Amino acid sequence: MGKTLKSITGTLITLAMAGSVMASSFLSSVDGVPRQLRWREDATIKIGVSTSLFRTAQIKSDTDVRAALRQSLATWEEAANIRFEVVVTDDQTVSPSGPAGDGVNLITIAPSSDNVLLFGKQNESTPATTRIFFDPAGRITEADIVLNPFQQFSTDGTFGTFDLESTLTHEIGHMLGLDHSSIYGSTMYPNHGKNGVYSISQMNARTLSLSDLSSVRGLYPENVLEPDCCGTVYGRLTNSEREAASVAELWLEDVESGRVVASVRASEDGTYRLSGISDGRYRVYGGERSNGRNLTLSEQSDIEIVAGRSVQLNGVLRKTGSSPDAHLIGFNSQLSSVAVRLNAGRSYTLFIGGHDLSAEKVEIGSTSANIAVDAGSVTEQNSDQRLSVLRFEVAIPPDALPGDYSLYVRGRDGAVTVLVGVITVEDLVNPWSNYSIR
Repeated sequence: MGKTLKSITGTLITLAMAGSVMASSFLSSVDGVPRQLRWREDATIKIGVSTSLFRTAQIKSDTDVRAALRQSLATWEEAANIRFEVVVTDDQTVSPSGPAGDGVNLITIAPSSDNVLLFGKQNESTPATTRIFFDPAGRITEADIVLNPFQQFSTDGTFGTFDLESTLTHEIGHMLGLDHSSIYGSTMYPNHGKNGVYSISQMNARTLSLSDLSSVRGLYPENVLEPDCCGTVYGRLTNSEREAASVAELWLEDVESGRVVASVRASEDGTYRLSGISDGRYRVYGGERSNGRNLTLSEQSDIEIVAGRSVQLNGVLRKTGSSPDAHLIGFNSQLSSVAVRLNAGRSYTLFIGGHDLSAEKVEIGSTSANIAVDAGSVTEQNSDQRLSVLRFEVAIPPDALPGDYSLYVRGRDGAVTVLVGVITVEDLVNPWSNYSIR
């Protein structure tokens, strides 16, 4: 297929129809020790589904709301052996602000003032939000989900709508206690695209990524049934001055395939704990956030994970220079903060966007051998004070496994910025193949 773009600034759309999914803070402090929130071990989570979901004009009229909710819940039930019980209720509004809720785990889309207030100033871009109530021991006592009554939802890929099942799957992850993920292709990534981003439907959050699975298994290890699961990596990340790396993150990629399998943010004191990891050999990467969005690669090493065992791994994050400002991914003439969904056995033209990027100053590559970036194809597509865009070619081999893969941008001084899990290889056919830009 051929395309000719006369003006990249008129064709590339920055953050094309992407929404940021809000959530509460999911870390509590018990006796000064950070602890992730979760339901008690024997809990059956009872959910009240508001009748507002069946009466709203914000959900496309022919949508099977019950089926979308049922499948979203089943996705998490299968992943973590969690039990849900669902009833329909006339309740419309979530619990008021305060130390404790009303005891009802409500899912609603009613445009009540209390529901709308939860979105703050992000009504125009946010599809949903979840609020958590918990006790002093860090056990969740109530979780309420509000779908944005000013957004449109569907389940058939209707252009300009958010996918209802994907949105519910993300929010139910929060209901279970999961925080946002830094992996672009994960269900728990904070930015979700509306249908039409990259000219394709955006339903991939319906299916949990490997990192989503490891997160929920690590949160509820007593529910895991697989015999080869799970191992743990823990330790402390510091900077070159031996101070706590408080804005550090760590992620694991399978050594053989290069797929991202897990990630975690370090606590303020630099400590981290990453559980729910299946047996295997992994490459561990560590980095720090720059400008709140760029993840600068500082450290890497290989480890072996064995079920039932813990591996201690401490790291010093040493900066090698000023990391390139690259945080947007582009495909099919659009830029966004949403992962690109590609197929094995095909090649594609992609874009990376940021600031002060040029083909002469940076190198684009992948941490996985299954993502082949043509170094000679990197060209400048647009460059001004507002936005720099680089175009490049990638090839996905036929034997590439489904999953999330990373791209990196390396500057002249060796500093590396990583877009973790920004390419999702999947079986669902992407109708767009490689094309040329003149």
